[in-house]
Amino acid sequence: MGQAGWRFWVDRGGTFTDLVACDPAGRLQVRKVLSVQPGLSGDPVVRAIRGLLGLDPAAAESIPDGLIAEVRLGTTVATNAVLEHRGRPTLLLINSGFADLLAIGDQHRPNLFALAIERPAPLARRVLEVHGRLSADGRELEPLLCDQALADQLRQARAEGIACVAVALLHAARHPRHEQALGRWLEPFGFEHIALSHQVSPLPRWLPRAHTTVLEASVSPVLSDYLCQVQNALGPHVPLRVMQSSGGLITPQQLRAKDTILSGPAGGLVGASRIGAALGCLPLVGFDMGGTSTDVSWSEGTSGSATWQRREQAELNGLPLQAAMLDIHTVAAGGGSLIRFDGLRLQVGPAAAVAGRARVGAGAFRPHLEEPQRIDMSNAPASGTDLYHVDRRNSDRHAAAFLEAVFPISLEQTCHQWPALFDEAGLGGGSAHVE
Repeated sequence: MGQAGWRFWVDRGGTFTDLVACDPAGRLQVRKVLSVQPGLSGDPVVRAIRGLLGLDPAAAESIPDGLIAEVRLGTTVATNAVLEHRGRPTLLLINSGFADLLAIGDQHRPNLFALAIERPAPLARRVLEVHGRLSADGRELEPLLCDQALADQLRQARAEGIACVAVALLHAARHPRHEQALGRWLEPFGFEHIALSHQVSPLPRWLPRAHTTVLEASVSPVLSDYLCQVQNALGPHVPLRVMQSSGGLITPQQLRAKDTILSGPAGGLVGASRIGAALGCLPLVGFDMGGTSTDVSWSEGTSGSATWQRREQAELNGLPLQAAMLDIHTVAAGGGSLIRFDGLRLQVGPAAAVAGRARVGAGAFRPHLEEPQRIDMSNAPASGTDLYHVDRRNSDRHAAAFLEAVFPISLEQTCHQWPALFDEAGLGGGSAHVE
């Protein structure tokens, strides 16, 4: 049975974008394109849609009215902006005496017996204290002070390139009047985005509410720019809805960035669960490895009906967040995550190759996680301490290029120093040879 127009379902990842289209006759078509296409104008999603509709992919005009019935979009734009620290520079305003709240945290140790604690990098570039305090029952203990000194600090922050402001005051979830007044006072300063915690996350617990508000202030402009670009290219008449971390759909105008942290993975979990239920393969583990990040989930259920867990608070890259989302675990390592050598060991991520390949455009060779799998290991020893045998005279030049790109010294020096590196790491002797 036919339908009124085309329907598109899109998963926009950090490296690749997947698109499923259903034409008016009900036929399905699939496309996979790069999420970033240097040298080509327009958004890759819209280019793919225009191509399927038989329109010029490079044309600037909107898509004619009536061709598209709907577009549903799952995106990791916000997730990758957090994982790769690409959000807007953000300032946090907090009650006087609590400037170190986010740095101190709640003393939670993710690994109880770890000797070296690695703290997540703060999303807020600067923190300013604001005089003013409300009690838990809403009584004003100290009036809000928006004076010239604070104004001068804000102008200085703006001059230093800080684009966004997050406001997180004590007890604002129940009594927001100080935050509301401060938000109105901040408007003339020209910040790109102002996030107030009682609007972003009106829930108890000050610390995760503050972290969530900083994330919203930092990432919201990045997500908004992307969605506006897509909507403008599609045309204002095209219905666009975005997948939320909770598994529901919402319009871009109603969307908050903190609710899209697991937008793409949420669609993957829902789809995998439905397929598993239809095939009678429940419970199941979902493993979704993209170019920038990897997502793992769990689904269960019986009698052809899948169920999955939701949570109101989660953690992303070590930061506590208050947002309704499906129970999905994300790590900043995907097939395109760049590999680097820190002097002792290889490190992976969080930065990723633009196009899922080590060589981007005409630039230098940039090795990433997928590259070692391309190396022909047929000449590797079955046993013993030889780690790898690189023969430059034969076909495996890819291995030599990979090793030379990863290590800041020549391939010969790398092989010569390999046993010492293994001994220092407590792994015993190892060796590599070059011919």
